[in-house]
Amino acid sequence: MNENPQDSPSLEQELHDQWASEINPVEVDPRLFFEASTSPENRFIMQCLGDVHGKRVLDLGCGYGESAVYFALMGADVTAVDISEGMVKALLEVASANGISIEARTMNAMDLDYPDGSFDIVYAANILHHVEPEAALKEMRRVLRPGGKACFWDPLGHNPENY
Repeated sequence: MNENPQDSPSLEQELHDQWASEINPVEVDPRLFFEASTSPENRFIMQCLGDVHGKRVLDLGCGYGESAVYFALMGADVTAVDISEGMVKALLEVASANGISIEARTMNAMDLDYPDGSFDIVYAANILHHVEPEAALKEMRRVLRPGGKACFWDPLGHNPENY
């Protein structure tokens, strides 16, 4: 098994902060990202989640915000979290460029600073290979309200089982 990236969160943060510094928020089109013909997984996810309007959504490992902004454009009350301060800053710029406001915080997915049952939906794309899955899933479950929905997916090549 490869070294767990969370064993050195500063390296993980540094990598994502560098990536975030190269993002032009005006060029990020969340609707295109979610609705493009090349995005069948996103359409499937939205079918499973149903109408997100008025729902409290936590986007865990939000990156530069294409998912968080899309959910907000669909009427969700979105909170976005990432370990990278640079990514959180990029997300806020993407949100602003799309005329919306999102609560965003720099935070570790394995130690969420939210009360139990805070969210109707927890969405986590491309994050499980960056964390200890059991710890992150425990936190996701804790902050999800009873009867809420969790959606998480990762590229198979980066699945922790493949290490």
